[in-house]
Order: sequence, then C-alpha cells, then structure tokens
Amino acid sequence: MALIPNSVVRQISETANDNIVSIIGDYAKLMRRGANYMGCCPFHSEKTPSFSVNPAKGFFHCFGCGKSGSAVSFIMEIEKISFPDAIRLLGNRLGISVPEEELTPEQDAAARRRDAQYSALEYAARLFEANLTQTEEGQALGMTYWRSRGFRDDIISKFRLGYALTHGDQLITKATTDGFAINALMEAGLVSGRELNDPHHDYFRGRVMFPIQGTTGKVLGFGGRVLDAATKGVNIKYLNTPETELYNKRETLYGIYQARSEISRTDKCFLVEGYTDVIAMHQCGIANAVASTGTSLTTEQIRLIKRFTKNVTILYDGDKAGVHASLRAIDMILHEGLNVRLLLLPDDDDPDSFSRKHTAEEFQAYVTEHEVDFLNYEKQALLDGAGDDPLKKAQAIHTIVASIAQIDDALTREVYVKQCAQMMGMTEKTVYDALGKQLIDNATRQRDLDVAEQRRQAFAEQRAAQQAATAAAAATQQQLPPDIPPDLSPSELAQLGLSSAPSAPAPRAAQQPQAQPEEVAMKEVLRFFVSYTQEKMELIEGQPSVAQYIIESLDADQIQTQNPTFNKILNEYRNAPDPTTIDERHFINMAEEDVTRFVAWAVGSRQPLSRIHSRYTVVKDEDEQLNELVPRAVNELRMKVLNEMLDDAMLRLSQATSDEEAASLMEHIAKLTQVKKTFAEKRLGERAICR
Repeated sequence: MALIPNSVVRQISETANDNIVSIIGDYAKLMRRGANYMGCCPFHSEKTPSFSVNPAKGFFHCFGCGKSGSAVSFIMEIEKISFPDAIRLLGNRLGISVPEEELTPEQDAAARRRDAQYSALEYAARLFEANLTQTEEGQALGMTYWRSRGFRDDIISKFRLGYALTHGDQLITKATTDGFAINALMEAGLVSGRELNDPHHDYFRGRVMFPIQGTTGKVLGFGGRVLDAATKGVNIKYLNTPETELYNKRETLYGIYQARSEISRTDKCFLVEGYTDVIAMHQCGIANAVASTGTSLTTEQIRLIKRFTKNVTILYDGDKAGVHASLRAIDMILHEGLNVRLLLLPDDDDPDSFSRKHTAEEFQAYVTEHEVDFLNYEKQALLDGAGDDPLKKAQAIHTIVASIAQIDDALTREVYVKQCAQMMGMTEKTVYDALGKQLIDNATRQRDLDVAEQRRQAFAEQRAAQQAATAAAAATQQQLPPDIPPDLSPSELAQLGLSSAPSAPAPRAAQQPQAQPEEVAMKEVLRFFVSYTQEKMELIEGQPSVAQYIIESLDADQIQTQNPTFNKILNEYRNAPDPTTIDERHFINMAEEDVTRFVAWAVGSRQPLSRIHSRYTVVKDEDEQLNELVPRAVNELRMKVLNEMLDDAMLRLSQATSDEEAASLMEHIAKLTQVKKTFAEKRLGERAICR
C-alpha cells in the first residue's frame, strides 16, 4: 500500500502546528491568556474553559476530559476521520498538495463513497447556481423571487443561492452524463424514488435552493422553497435533504460557515428561525446570525454555537408558535451553560423584513435598546397575559423557576432568584423553595433516564452475548464432518478423534462494580445527613442536629471516605461559616451535578407509611425515629470500618517479615477484636474505633 510521502506528512504537520490557533479557532472560540489560548473544550460539554492551546509548541490539552495532541490529532478527533484524511484536509487548507495514496479495500470503499457524495453535492450546488443565472426559467422564477426578497448579487453569491428546474430529471441526466453513479446521487439525497414511469427523479424540483454548508464550507445538503408559480399543488413549502451519511439536520446550523468568524469576533450569536432571516441579516451587516435547518433547536446545534461563543440572542417570530419555540430554546440553551437573551421585533416584523428596513447601525441600536434577559421575556410572554387568574400566574412562575433551575452556576442562579423575587413581588425564600423542588425533580428525572439507559445497555450486551454464544456453538457444530451424526455423545466423538461443540456459556447481564461494604454504610449515613440536616435528635445528650451528630461521630473515630461526592457534602458543612444554615436546599444549590443527584436520591428514598402496616399497628415514619435510626446507621458504619481494619491487619500479619512486626500486629488485632466484641454487645453511640 502506497503511503503519503513522509516529507509531505512532516511538512503539513509542522505547518499545521505553526497555525494551530487558527485551525482550532475554526471549531472553538479561543481567548489569549498569557502565552497560551483558552476556550471551552469542543470534545465535551463544560461551563468553564479548560481547553488550552500552546501556539509555541503546537499542542493542545483539555484539563477537563484529558484530550491532547497536535493540530493533526485535533482534526482527526473533531472531524472523526483517519490520519490520511486529516493530512488531506489540512493540506487543502494550507495550500500544500498531497499525493494520492492506496487504502485497504474497506477504507478505499468508504472514502470513495464519501468523496462521491461530497462531489455530487458540490456538482448539484454549482448546477443550481447556473440554473439561476443561465436559464430562462431560473431568471424568470428563481431570480425574480430572490429580487423580491431584496437580495443583492454579492449576498446571492455568498450563500450560493440557486434554483432547481421544474422538470424532474435535469440533475440526474446531467450528473450521470458527467460520470456520477446513481447510487452516489441517491446516497447524497439528490435523487429519490422509484415510480411507475420514472425509475428515478430529482429530489428537488421547481424550488429556490439554499445550500447547507458545514463549518469547513463543504456542502452537506440543501433546503428548497417551493414557488407556487413554478409548481402547483405542492403543499410542502420547505423541503430539506433527507438524513444522509453527511447531512444530519440535528447537528447542522444554516449559515454557520458564513457566520463563524463574526460570531467569534463579536462573541455573540443571533439565532433565528429561517434561511431568509439569516441571509437578510447578513445583507444588513449583521453577519453573526444562524438558523436551525429543518428541525427544532437541538442540543447538538447549541453545542456547535458554543464552539464559538457562550452568548446567544434569540430572534424568533412573535406569534404563538414563535413564543413556544423561544421558551423551549431558553431552557435548552441555559442547560448547556450559555447565556441567553431575547429580542422582540415590532409587530408584523420578522428578522428578514426588519433587516431590509434598517442599516446595520440601526439594527444594532435596536438590539441594544430592546433585547432582554430570559426572566423579563418569560414574564412578558407568560405572566402579563395571565391577568387575574391565580392558576395561570402560578403556572407562569413555575415555568420561570424551571428555567432558572437549568442554570448550573450557583452564583448566577442566585442573581436570577433575587431578580425573580423582586420582579414577582415574592420573598426570596419562596423562590428558593420552589427552585429546590425543581432541582430535585430535574435530578430525579435524570436519574430515572440514566437507570433506563443502563438497563437498555445491559439488555443489549446480554442479547449480544447470547447471539455470539449461539453463533459460536453453531460454527463449532458445523465444523464436524458432514457424515458424522449430530447427536453423538462426547465419549463417542472422542473415540472418533473428534471433540464436541463447547456448550455456550450462560449469558451474563452487564454488572456494575460492587461498592465496598464501608461505602454502602457511608451512603446510608449521608442519606440521613442531607435529608434531615437540621432536625434535632432530642433524646441524645445535648440534642444535636442530625448533621452535627454525624460529623462529631465521624471526626471522633477519624472515619473518612474516598467517595468524592460524599466528601463534597461533608466539607461543605464543615467549611460553612454558619453550619446551622445548611440544609437540603443548600446542597441542591451547590451546582454540583453529582451532589444534586445524590440529594435527589436521598430525598426520594423517604418511603411513605404503608396503609397495610398502619392498619394493624402504630408505625412511626422515618423522621419520627431519627433518635434510633441515625445512631444505628453510624454504628453500622463503625462496624464496617472495624471489619475492614481487621481484614487489613490480618493480611499484613500474613505478610509479616519479622517476629517483632508479627507480635505488634497480633496485639493490634487483639485490641480490635475486643473493641468489636464490646461494641457489638453494647452498640453505644460513643467512640468505638481506636486507630
């Protein structure tokens, strides 16, 4: 297999590393910090920048997910392509020619298939552009439409706008004549269908065309708008390329290629609804606008924006559908850690029409004066329309609190809580209580989703194991000579010098690592800690709170845990200026996802009293038995720690290398055994463990 010459690889790699900031800057917004550049990692979701680029060394590293490497390895990871493909891509960008190489048959087939699709899409884009300017139909219908929208020639060229002719075989006829295979056209989403008298036909007909480009400028697909004058009886106004190997509408933003540089420069992205909204804003001079393509806003699209900025302003239509889409987008954007503002345009205006009436300076002035944060927008959209209806008001407030709950940063969340309380004429405590409940609900819902996903994966692994075992057994069985009866016993097969097919191993469900007994006991103690933090234990001397009792017990016996979530909770209480103010709501507001999930689990573990039990006897609820249950949980933890210490001492004794060491360990084991015996007999809440 011929390879790319080492000299070319070295030249491209070195040149790419010299330009690593520019290369990575196409995928993530980078800000200079000393000798390096920092930004949010494009490989994982994060709120605080931990992705560092060193231009002097041509090296990147993420302190969050641990990914690191050169410019070439970055391109391989972000584009999900092989090393040769990354060298080609960088070579094209840097103006360095790359000799052709030979691949394995599988690699060659995959590369050829993708290249054929890219080539077909580029061919189609050029054909649609030519139709617009070089055909009578394109001039009469397509160009007339673009002119009616007020688009200039430079904007038409910038977005590569075009036109698909009304008869359904222009693209397929010209493309196949020029050497394109039908399969490539179909895989690219340009040709579809098998009809009675028309085996294949163009997917787009009688429509003005919007090429959809990726961040590198390659055409991934198209959007087409029908023109009634060209195609009668078509109900679908906008038609998008179907999902293909190259085009996934959930991961694509229209205009991202044209807008990415301006988004990074201004540190802001305008999010609009339609193709023409994007184009009109660019023509007006607002070149940092993008739109979702053929789908509602998705998490993947938000993360694509996040590569370039954390500031988003939504400009959706002011009708009912637009307001609903805005409310949904607010929560999604906040959840991904971005800052969101909204802009309401004058009545009967959308970004397209408003842009055509104003200059860029006038547009920016309007934005500065009229854009609002999400609290004011939701108040105006929901609360102001509720009138005197208390139920509508309550629902509106719940919606606003649910949006605040999507913010991960506790400080930012607190600012919005204060603003919300002031805006609604409510106490901060009331808002905090509603927020705490919403956070718990969110964490509980996420926990249920995680459990469902774990079960799905376990089932899939189990099923795969069953299928593999069955296939292995069948393959082994088929290896027997055809003239040997399949029902011979193992001994009969052995007499013939053959072995029987091994029995398929029983499939096992995917197993999660078993937690250590000490950690299980600590988990139960921490459940009481976060669920009943300030509840008084009135029958214990001094009437300590649950949290105070647990902290004093752990500190007295020097019991520690290696679980990071447990340590966050305990340290939060220990380091608090006033521990008496720490409660369940405080832990929820720590903005630590693992802590939030644990608190949600702990609170959800409070089981209601069974009607059957209460029918025959008086059964106390858990919060009425804290004087017995909390010491019992602490004592169980102590016993587990004692057992762990004994096991460790016994292991060290078996490995002792001198009589003195063995004697010392035996004395230590005797003390631990006596403590355990005394402790088991009395089960007192006093210090029991001697470290």
